[in-house]
Amino acid sequence: MKRDKLYILVWLAAILIAACSRTDDADKLPGEVIPPTVTPPAVTPPAEISVPVQIKVSPESVERLQLFVFPEGGEKRMAHTLERTENGWNLDLQWNEIGTGATFTAFIADGLEKTEDETFLHSVQTNQQEDASGAKSDLLFASATMKSGNTVELQFASLMSRLIVSLHSSDGSYSEAELALAKVSVRSHTSVSVSVSDGKLGNLSEQVEEVIPYRKENGDYTAVLCPQSVDEFRESWISVNIGEDTKIFGAPEMIGGEAFSALKSAVETIINIDICKPKTPEPEPEHKPDVKWANRTVWVYGVKEPAESDWGYVSGTNQKGLTWKKGCGWYDCNKINMAGDPDGSMCWAATASNMIYWWLDQNADNIRRFGKYIGPTAYNSSTSCAVFDYFKRYFVNEGRNTLFGLNWFFVGRLSMPNGGNFFSDVFDDVADVVDGVTADGFNSRMKQAFTDKEAIGFYVKMMGSYHEMSIWGADFDENGRISAVYITDSNDLSQEEITPSVSADGRRFIPVGLVRHPVAYKVSDVDKGETMVYMEGSVEGSFTLKFEALHFLGLMEDEWKEYFSTHGN
Repeated sequence: MKRDKLYILVWLAAILIAACSRTDDADKLPGEVIPPTVTPPAVTPPAEISVPVQIKVSPESVERLQLFVFPEGGEKRMAHTLERTENGWNLDLQWNEIGTGATFTAFIADGLEKTEDETFLHSVQTNQQEDASGAKSDLLFASATMKSGNTVELQFASLMSRLIVSLHSSDGSYSEAELALAKVSVRSHTSVSVSVSDGKLGNLSEQVEEVIPYRKENGDYTAVLCPQSVDEFRESWISVNIGEDTKIFGAPEMIGGEAFSALKSAVETIINIDICKPKTPEPEPEHKPDVKWANRTVWVYGVKEPAESDWGYVSGTNQKGLTWKKGCGWYDCNKINMAGDPDGSMCWAATASNMIYWWLDQNADNIRRFGKYIGPTAYNSSTSCAVFDYFKRYFVNEGRNTLFGLNWFFVGRLSMPNGGNFFSDVFDDVADVVDGVTADGFNSRMKQAFTDKEAIGFYVKMMGSYHEMSIWGADFDENGRISAVYITDSNDLSQEEITPSVSADGRRFIPVGLVRHPVAYKVSDVDKGETMVYMEGSVEGSFTLKFEALHFLGLMEDEWKEYFSTHGN
């Protein structure tokens, strides 16, 4: 009986299970609706929108360029070499590869390839005779910062400078046919480093080379050059050869009434050169000997005559020179950088500073009595000059003249109201200038300066180039005429930075600040046949540096006496 009950329970359970597992319409209860079974599709994330980078290049004549992409956020830059095709530029780059935005820089130069470096070196050709457009030496640059999806517009401009040399012969001594045969070359640094990220130019190559320009149909000569200071080329920059005649022209101080200190990017500089055949000078008239000055070496008042053992030579030359010593009486303020900032064009201020130091020494007692001078005085070396530093504090690096600098320092100038003006209570004007330095005028005024206790500044000229320096003494020949001057020059810092040595022939090379330069007298056609004064330059026996003006600064003893007579002390 118990077994029968067990069978009945198992049978009922099976019926109940079947009743709960309806799978067809026959099993539906009346009015019941069973929803269909739905399998959802697989979820696919939305695809990123792919937008190609479009570029627009100006000028439209550009066919090939190097493109660098710097994504926002500092991701690694990308480099592409692009060429223009029938369908536009062959740039295979999508904005989703870049991000939200980027800076694009681009360069066009002959032979330039993409680089992984941060900078590259660009060089101009030294022989540009066959390159009419200058494209083989030029370097074009463009940049743009854009957000994702925008067209990248690249407007190219040159990073190089263009020089045009125009020759003419005002006196007709060279015919047009002769000028057409001229061979012209320009001294220049020919390579410069370039930043990939912003196109900024960096260091120039140290070597200076001769660049031969292209001759245009109108007879002008044109060359593409690296932007650079021209201060180191003041004496020798452009060479012109016509037949057997070769003339060297220095970089001028002024062009079109404005100071000229450098070749600049995307700027065309025109140099007009008047070239004339040399004329045979007439013999110089004889001069009566001035026995009072004959065969003497005379120093500016306050300069101590050096001992024979003090003398040495400028390294590698036959030029005699002296090393500066405290108390020697002469000064030699030097530029820190003769080819650029902060003082490459401030020879006038360096010369004025030399003269001011001398004046402060000789007027020490009067200045103490005056009691109002609060200006600079320290001089520790040629590059540690408080007076010269004072000028650099108030003036930008540009050309002026020593006369202006002296008067600004002592009595002030309305055109430069700040700074200077230390002695306007005592003096009205403090310096004298002599222009048009003829042989007779030079000797006469120099003798007066030595006699009247004056400091001496001067500037020389070589085919339009000006440079100011200081004179501290002179040699006189048997006729009592100056045969050599002892000068300091703000451009010769390198002469001080040598290790003393002795040559095979016994010359003692020493660090030199003051140098002896011979002078010569020559008839000048430019100066209406007057006999002018020329100083020997860096090449022995070459008298190319013409004296253009002399500046003088006296002790002004009479003015001091008048001041103290009314102000006591």
